[in-house]
Amino acid sequence: MTAGVQTLQSVSPHTIAAVRILQYGNQELSEYLENLSYENPVVELEEPERQDVSPAGQAAADLLRWLRAGDRQNRTYYSSEGHDHPDQYLPAETGEYLSDFLKEQILTLDVPPAIRTAMETAADLLDERGLFPGSSLEIASITGCTAEEAEEALHRVRCLEPVGVAADSVRSALLLQLERLDKPVALRMLAEHYDHLGAWSDRRIARAMGVSEEAVAAAKAVIASLSPYPSGGFASKEKTLYVTPDLSITELDGSLTVTVEEAYLPRVHISGAYLRMLETEQDEAVQTYLREKFQQVRQVMGNLSRRNTTLQRCGEVIAARQAEFLRGGALCALTLQDVAEELELHESTVSRAVRHKYVQCSRGMLPMSAFFSREAGQNPGVSRGSVQELIAEIIRGEDPAHPLSDERIAEELDRRHIRLSRRAVAKYRAEMGLPTASGRKRESSRRRVR
Repeated sequence: MTAGVQTLQSVSPHTIAAVRILQYGNQELSEYLENLSYENPVVELEEPERQDVSPAGQAAADLLRWLRAGDRQNRTYYSSEGHDHPDQYLPAETGEYLSDFLKEQILTLDVPPAIRTAMETAADLLDERGLFPGSSLEIASITGCTAEEAEEALHRVRCLEPVGVAADSVRSALLLQLERLDKPVALRMLAEHYDHLGAWSDRRIARAMGVSEEAVAAAKAVIASLSPYPSGGFASKEKTLYVTPDLSITELDGSLTVTVEEAYLPRVHISGAYLRMLETEQDEAVQTYLREKFQQVRQVMGNLSRRNTTLQRCGEVIAARQAEFLRGGALCALTLQDVAEELELHESTVSRAVRHKYVQCSRGMLPMSAFFSREAGQNPGVSRGSVQELIAEIIRGEDPAHPLSDERIAEELDRRHIRLSRRAVAKYRAEMGLPTASGRKRESSRRRVR
């Protein structure tokens, strides 16, 4: 039995239950409490009163879908070794929505409010491929901005990561990637012979372009390494899940106030009828059963109280550190570790508190993770260039007959204490013009034949 399993078994069920309740967002928590009321007869739920959401909040909620289950930064904390804390033994969900990934980038841009709104709307209007085959006039009609503002917003979205996002077609998405990679032969071949790539031989394309067959083969390998759909690797959104805020941050007389939003949750009560039954029931087995159920609901109520306290404290730190952003300014550098140190909590506790939580504030309905700077991600102090050099080094050292997949490269990077997702490895590899594993194997086979 491994040490990890032994440690997991030593964590009490009560502690695990407390951690799970902390990480639940309001909707998950509502479902949990409803299921609890079915399983525990002494639980009584008082349904929340339906409240009208402000027009700004409703508009944001109608557009905003669930955030990724765990951002890069949180997944680092979940998987870090050496953290002797029960949080790390709970499985972290994965999956990231493209629209939320884009909105986090948009938040950091210094653009007029009308452009920002139009960019966020464009992010929500992308199809399942990550493309925008519509017109900028569609964005203008939805947001009320001018045609020029909508066009500028769409252009700015197309400059975001992943390369090719919001292009009007697969061909355009590939062209955008080739422009970024600075591959003129492949760019020209795709622009002039997109419809011929599958039908014409390399010799015929080479003659038409006035280049060598080797140049055509190399250009094809570059194109094959690209991602035709910018949404590749992101979570699918088959349905919209509407969100309610877990926190609200409001400003009154120059001071920011943080409130835990409990009005959207059912209130938990202990059944008076079962309390009276416990007092009068003579059967020992029934009494034991009822005591267990009463103990369970008391623990749940205590965990709910601790969850709200942790959320309140985290929200207050965020409000203090990001006051400028909440008043319309720029986002300041802030990490989960910063909040954990200030509150004297474990980093993973803060990351669980942030997970799937939403904040209603002057900037709209935002995921709580949006208040943390992206540049302080998994690999602080590691430059993009050094990561690319490591990827190139790993590929140079691989067995040409059995090249490494992007996932295997990510595993090798992890052994060198660099944490990247498979999708991130694929992006960096493509930016360097390196083919996929199958492409590298084909190149190796051709060299051996020659």
